[in-house]
Amino acid sequence: KEVTVPVLASDELGELAKAFNHMVKKNRKTSELVFQKTQETESLLLNMFPESVAKRLKRGEKHISDEAESVAILFANVLNFQRLTEELKPKKAIEILNEIVSAMDDATEQHGIEKIKTTGSEYLAVSGLSVARLDQTKRVIDFAIEAMRIVSQVNREYDTDLQMRVGVHSGSVMAGTVGSQRLIYDIWGDTVVMAHYVQSAAA
Repeated sequence: KEVTVPVLASDELGELAKAFNHMVKKNRKTSELVFQKTQETESLLLNMFPESVAKRLKRGEKHISDEAESVAILFANVLNFQRLTEELKPKKAIEILNEIVSAMDDATEQHGIEKIKTTGSEYLAVSGLSVARLDQTKRVIDFAIEAMRIVSQVNREYDTDLQMRVGVHSGSVMAGTVGSQRLIYDIWGDTVVMAHYVQSAAA
């Protein structure tokens, strides 16, 4: 609770009261600024990493490395995006891709999926990594169907011809943070490779 003292005199005690009140005001502004920056940092962490990883980084973990015996992986790739960049101005093409990715990000929360990363027009997500789930494969498949619906909706809205190719696989993975200046969180292993292969071989 903030406390100030009334300035009742113009002598040394009065000057001391003024100085105290000034210090209280300055401390309040500093506290508000620290709180604001803390909120911004938390928001940035949640934008860059899955929530469970963001919390661990906030607690001070420097290097995160995990293994999971059973997860379900999804690779989704938005096709024809390169052609879209040639037909439209880059700003508009990226705006359309961003709308798809943002909608998929929202869908991850609904389906209990963790987004790992987007690379170009590819989207990598996993279920069962931070939180073990008995129905992780069903969640990933439901998410894939939702992602295809999102692309169809964007096509109707913008009169585009984007398609989505999806690959799903389940198994074990390694996960962790790498880098120092630009820290990233990623997953590795044969399960990831196979999910990517299934995506690239899909119709």
